[in-house]
Amino acid sequence: MDEEIKEAEKKESIKKTQEEKKKNGKLILSPKTEATPLKFYQSDNPNGGMGVVINSGEYEEKLKEIVGVKDSELANKILQFGVEGILVNFNNPENEFNYIIQSIFDAQPKDAIEARLAAQASVLYQHGMRQLGKMGRCEHMAQTDMYTNRVMKLFRLHNETIEALDRHRRGGEQKVTVTHAVLANNAIVNNFSGGGVQPKNKGGSPCQQCAEPKQEQTKTSHVDSQQWPMADADCTVDTAPAQKKKAKND
Repeated sequence: MDEEIKEAEKKESIKKTQEEKKKNGKLILSPKTEATPLKFYQSDNPNGGMGVVINSGEYEEKLKEIVGVKDSELANKILQFGVEGILVNFNNPENEFNYIIQSIFDAQPKDAIEARLAAQASVLYQHGMRQLGKMGRCEHMAQTDMYTNRVMKLFRLHNETIEALDRHRRGGEQKVTVTHAVLANNAIVNNFSGGGVQPKNKGGSPCQQCAEPKQEQTKTSHVDSQQWPMADADCTVDTAPAQKKKAKND
């Protein structure tokens, strides 16, 4: 009985608070979910806290689906640690919660590792952009150099985190793509992807279809070559003694 009375008083208190905010033009309406099926907002509850809008289903199940894990506690911790990495206003943390949950949702993680890397990349990106904004407002060269170094380190870590996420999704396999250009109608085109091993060309490949056939070398010798005609070639032996005898008589 006492619990029912307390619950009724709590609802009445929330109702009065909403009416007061409505009169003052400060009524906070729950936001609409867009691409991300879950969104946080500042609650009108007098005890504080945030409200959650879900397009369908229960909060725990939807959070596990977004984060890509099977345990609700793990999903909450990944979201919580991501928010703590960028939290500035502890009184209104709904913006940070929405930023992290939307970033994780866009990454479509399949396990906890992918979810953590997606949250980590989002945190590094936001810190890098904040430092970049501070660098733009600097008036002294020393401060500009300091913020430039911070920005470079944060964005380098951000890029390395994205690369780590891609490697994890590929299963650690290395992808190599080699392209040969076609020159003078000699087809040497072969695109392949693999772990550094080039496959052999098979029948019907562009190399065999377009390549010109090689011409066989022609062997020549003085025996096989055509003989030049010679005058009186057939009677050379017979006329030689007669020519010698005539020379003696002369």
